[in-house]
Amino acid sequence: YFENGGKFSDREQQILSSYSNDRQRSILLLLLESSRTSVELKENLHLSGPSVSWHMKRLCRDRIVSVRHEGRSCRYVLDPEVRAFLQDRVALVQ
Repeated sequence: YFENGGKFSDREQQILSSYSNDRQRSILLLLLESSRTSVELKENLHLSGPSVSWHMKRLCRDRIVSVRHEGRSCRYVLDPEVRAFLQDRVALVQ
């Protein structure tokens, strides 16, 4: 739930909702730097494979992240609209 007052669109609220989850925020911040494989996310965030998979399924379902299959691995990429929105917001809090 957001105290919005019309400031954020439905899409932006969805992005902010994902960003409010600690694990998903960590994933999104890594993906702001560059695309990552599930193994890279697991190693960088010290999460289990199933945990990474659980979060990535939700981010993909919400079209915040897209997945490219590369052989036996998956590479995750931020949606360009999400990237632009987060870059603006993350710069404000850093």
